Amino acid sequence: CGFLLFSCIQDFHEDIINSLTSGIELFGKYKTVNFINSGKNKFQFIPDGCVTGFKTFCENNSINYQLVDSLTTKMINENEAYLVFAESDLIMLLKEAKIRNLKLGENLGIITYDDTPVKEVLANGITTISTDFYHMGKFAAECILNNRKEKVFNPFQLIKRNSL
Repeated sequence: CGFLLFSCIQDFHEDIINSLTSGIELFGKYKTVNFINSGKNKFQFIPDGCVTGFKTFCENNSINYQLVDSLTTKMINENEAYLVFAESDLIMLLKEAKIRNLKLGENLGIITYDDTPVKEVLANGITTISTDFYHMGKFAAECILNNRKEKVFNPFQLIKRNSL
């Protein structure tokens, strides 16, 4: 159809802050949290609000952090956590953890952006920060079925699993 009946809005800055804050207790075991901003190198869009929200979260909670444009195996360190957007970065972290005998959620932390069913089962569960795609789809269907035009903020959350 050629018209928009619904719009799910995201505030990336606040979504990142709020979701990470909901798991603040998980970050204490890591000396640094790394934001892997490799989207521009991998043709993946990472909104500026994600970067600024991450920085605000870390600064407000006195968490050491780094913004990294491109992940390499040499940058993967024990007792650090990594927020990744690209699946290839996730794979690199998992491979390197296996090679070095690092334990996810203990001496290596991983958070990925956007939840998928495979992240629920991969490596005993990968922690994600994600918009609620089920809610978004349900809302879209309701708008279409009821011919409503609305804008709403879509829920966003930290899904805690074993990798953090």
